[in-house]
Amino acid sequence: MLKFYYSIKNGVSNLFKWFPVIWQDRDYDDAYLYKLLWKKLQNMANMHRRDGHSTDSEETAEQIEYASNLAYRLWKNNYLEEILNKHDYFEKYPNINANEIMNIDDRPDEHGHYAISWSADDAQLKLFNQCQKEADELFEEEHKKLFDYMKRYSRSWWD
Repeated sequence: MLKFYYSIKNGVSNLFKWFPVIWQDRDYDDAYLYKLLWKKLQNMANMHRRDGHSTDSEETAEQIEYASNLAYRLWKNNYLEEILNKHDYFEKYPNINANEIMNIDDRPDEHGHYAISWSADDAQLKLFNQCQKEADELFEEEHKKLFDYMKRYSRSWWD
């Protein structure tokens, strides 16, 4: 009977804990996968800190927190802004919004193609493309780091 009580208690608690994440979940973008993973890792780290019975619960919580932070960065995907700031892009080009560098016409031409125009000079466009490439590489690096890390350590994340 006691097991049944704890199952109900934990199940209801999980419904409240996960409801906002599940409510906002969408199947069309990998960002939602990283958000789910981040939430799960946060819950696990908190459990190890709060209720861990192992002598190395704090170390386990820190491992999980590291993975959680990587999942959070993948979910938020602010790599381009981070790299643009690293290269002082917004100081060099203060009057331009990075989202407005490429403009796509609202209507296609007679062949069904959308005209693209650039609101940046060649030097600015070169720097922007370099930053975009670095941001993509950083995303891939952290993506690999997260899943390699989880492959290495996640089997030991139990209490």
